[in-house]
Amino acid sequence: MTTTTSLEITHMESGPLQPEVTVNAGFNILDKATAGRLVHDFDSDADYSLTNTDSDKEWHYAFMEFTDTGTNLTTGRSVIYPDELGPIFLFRNSTAQVLTVKRSGQTGVDVQIDEIALLYHNGTDIVNIIDQWQSAL
Repeated sequence: MTTTTSLEITHMESGPLQPEVTVNAGFNILDKATAGRLVHDFDSDADYSLTNTDSDKEWHYAFMEFTDTGTNLTTGRSVIYPDELGPIFLFRNSTAQVLTVKRSGQTGVDVQIDEIALLYHNGTDIVNIIDQWQSAL
């Protein structure tokens, strides 16, 4: 099956028996990418990789908030974004540590404590849109 480039929405095949399955899955992806909110609470003192399975692609969400209600984090941590071109997204760091949002092996963006950043995947790494925009002025 073929998919769209950025959000991996499955294209419909000609003459499918149950077209609503493919169409509804596409609507669910669009819903996450435009208005979806993911809240992840760190349950251990470790980096976190966003899920990228067929049943759950956390990188699709338009708004991601990371918390640490159990005070598990003792130092800054990384949130690893998969190698996928995805939507522009808001990232809120509601922990007491600096979080770095990045692709594996890249430098990414540091999101400070209680900060919200507007981020996107530029094909290589995660970058801050505001920083990119301001440097272009």
